[in-house]
Amino acid sequence: MRKVFVCILCGVLATAGTLFAAGQIDETPATTATAADTEVVLVGGRYTWTQNWLDAPTASQLGITQFSESPMLAAMVASGDLPPVDERLPNDPLVVAPYSEIGQYGGTLNVARMGPGDFGDMLRGRHGWLFRSDPSTSEVIPHLAKRVEASSDNMSLTIYLREGLKWSDGEPFTAEDIVFLYTYGFADPVVQDSWARGWTFDGELSEFVKLDDYTVRINFPSPVLPAIWKSHLNWYRSRHEMLFTAAHYMKQFHIDFNPDVEALAKEEGYENWVQLWDAAVETQPRQKYVQPEMGPWVMESRDSAGKHFVRNPYYFSVDTAGNQLPYIDRMEAEFFSDAEVAILSMMQGSIDIGGRLLTPGDFPLYKENETIGGYTVLEWMDTKPSRVTYAFNLTHEDPVKGPIFLDVRFRQAMSLAINREEINEFVFLGLGIPQQYTVHSGAEFYDPAWAEAFADYDPAESMGLLDEMNMTDRNGDGFREAPGGEEFVLLLTASTSSVLGAIGSGTTELVADYWREVGINVNYRVTSEDLDNELRLANQLDVVTWVAEHYMPSRQLVNRGFSRGGTGYAEPWDRWLAHGRWVAEGRVGDEPSLGVEPPAVWQTFMETVNNWVSATSDTEFSRIGREAWSQQAELLPVIGTVGYALRPIIITNKIHNVPETLPFAFETLVWMQTQPMQWFKTK
Repeated sequence: MRKVFVCILCGVLATAGTLFAAGQIDETPATTATAADTEVVLVGGRYTWTQNWLDAPTASQLGITQFSESPMLAAMVASGDLPPVDERLPNDPLVVAPYSEIGQYGGTLNVARMGPGDFGDMLRGRHGWLFRSDPSTSEVIPHLAKRVEASSDNMSLTIYLREGLKWSDGEPFTAEDIVFLYTYGFADPVVQDSWARGWTFDGELSEFVKLDDYTVRINFPSPVLPAIWKSHLNWYRSRHEMLFTAAHYMKQFHIDFNPDVEALAKEEGYENWVQLWDAAVETQPRQKYVQPEMGPWVMESRDSAGKHFVRNPYYFSVDTAGNQLPYIDRMEAEFFSDAEVAILSMMQGSIDIGGRLLTPGDFPLYKENETIGGYTVLEWMDTKPSRVTYAFNLTHEDPVKGPIFLDVRFRQAMSLAINREEINEFVFLGLGIPQQYTVHSGAEFYDPAWAEAFADYDPAESMGLLDEMNMTDRNGDGFREAPGGEEFVLLLTASTSSVLGAIGSGTTELVADYWREVGINVNYRVTSEDLDNELRLANQLDVVTWVAEHYMPSRQLVNRGFSRGGTGYAEPWDRWLAHGRWVAEGRVGDEPSLGVEPPAVWQTFMETVNNWVSATSDTEFSRIGREAWSQQAELLPVIGTVGYALRPIIITNKIHNVPETLPFAFETLVWMQTQPMQWFKTK
């Protein structure tokens, strides 16, 4: 497969010099001026950023009083379709200094998605966020909000918004847009927005209070440590749909504001207005409705070929010369059905940037073709302790598989059967660290023994554990039967999701072989992300193949429960947790499924994890964290492979102002950390 791909690549790249990405480039440069505070600094000792991005200054602080705009928007102003740029910007715009140089306006940014449900590159890079993180995740940096203050007792956060912000349709963005989502989404007993879980502590939803048009206070039901609330504001909890929404737009989809909403829901093909609300508020990959947004590019339309975005005329930031950002006019997210074809498109220049689909094992291939492909390969650092993880279905309904997966000896045996050194060599080109799934090594309470737990390659010990379980080869076909003599075939899948990418499929192919070598009959196949999600939610997967999403303190670790590699895989247990929350919160709204009550040992584990992220002191946080991750190392609800790998990033040479060295991390929002609004494109 690799040889075929390389041959195709050589033929296509031979003509790459004549290929240009779609989208006409406007040669008109933005207003030039000497950029202020553009000194590149090292964050965390390795990541290249600018001092300006850390400081997040405003126009008044830098003495900027005159503002310019793109020719595309200037034409709309001239025709009377838009107000002047000064009226579209907030009272004191955020200033984002270009990483290298003042850019030029125009062009189209082309990115790849593995179908309509895929996050792909740049989904998070185009959203609006109240706050953003520095590359080391140690700072909460103002974005839409100008600052945040925590109370001395850790019982509340006060968020101060920039005055004069506007949605992409020109309507004001105020504290009402935060409190509205809380009142009619999070706290509404009928809607029961799932994102409310992220702001629920000890079974009780936090309270969002509007102090004035630009100030919101979040009152917690119990003290929330900075490590927790910072992870909320640094990560994606502070974005559209998870902390705010366009109230003026969403009112049409709520029965308290639109008495005809049920008829509208039926007209749109939904059973009731709540389903319509859920679809309308969505800004995830399957976003259907074109709603007002706050990011640099907003969705214009979607079709079978992809999603189409256009610059936000009311975007709230400018560069150091007073040019309204973004520089690039449009973004096209093209749908691909084959990852190799998408990667080929990156290497021939028709896709401008690439990261999620690329694998360290192909570093030499990418580097060899840099010149002919007209792109540059950057070396970023993957911060995940395990890039690919495996979580056996602990609540499998099959009477044979269920008890096997729940037996800790089986999970230990499967972990010991994995040759992590070989995976690192073949999939990661030796650029990662073979280890068990565990908390990040930067955690104060980290124990190196957790990374070593059942992580040695020891097939003899693995087979001994399987023998101990009475899983032996009774019929001589080379594969082990179940303890009762029944045939045992393990279904192992890797989805086409760009979150996994070629790393996921490459690793999983090897894991399938390792498990076969100790006598487990493995049926390996690649599935679409949609089918994989469908099977997971229906509790029909044998193993969930995913990434180490939740290794640092976050409500996500508990709130995703046992659903996708967070702390294991057990959808019915997750439903049991949800039902318990429903009871604890006063039995408001429709009763959820009862789910399945976990065994005592798993209830203890779940309670320990919940207590960890609910700790009220740093000492308690470290103590309980140590307990939680010790239990993970012993129980192995999630099995890890290789982590902390170097990640290749492809940037076409037509895209400028992208930092050289950054973490490849969801916590820093991947592309958002590069400030894509200040990228610009040349021919």
